[in-house]
Amino acid sequence: MSPIMSPTMELQLVTTYHPDVLVMIQEKTTIGASVSVGSSVIIEGNCQIGSNVSLQSLVYIPTDVVIEDNVFIGPNAVLI
Repeated sequence: MSPIMSPTMELQLVTTYHPDVLVMIQEKTTIGASVSVGSSVIIEGNCQIGSNVSLQSLVYIPTDVVIEDNVFIGPNAVLI
């Protein structure tokens, strides 16, 4: 299973992902370097994720959110 990514999203320094992990990343989203994304994460459109960010499993990030560098978001977090 591959991650579901919009063709208009931007990634920096992508490494690898586990084939059994489902992640959805919507359009116009940018993701910085050294970002860790857990399973079942949903990132809605027009978001900015900084560098050195850790998004644990089952995190939901709604539209138009900016997450700065060096941020940890724990499992099951829902940003509003």
